[in-house]
Amino acid sequence: MEEVNKHHMVVWAKALSLALFIVTMLIFLPLLYHFGVALKPAAKVADEGIVTIQPSDFSERKTLALT
Repeated sequence: MEEVNKHHMVVWAKALSLALFIVTMLIFLPLLYHFGVALKPAAKVADEGIVTIQPSDFSERKTLALT
């Protein structure tokens, strides 16, 4: 009977570890996605031939790519 209890405890410990891992991933993956999108520089697009360029567009580089 003692071996059965040990086996059940091992199974529950593995299940709990897996559940905690999944919960951790569900919390952190959206955060990683958000910061990946938020830190991506915005592309400049000409609207009817007009492009608005701000001085902050040149804060890191001295050139600006247009799409």
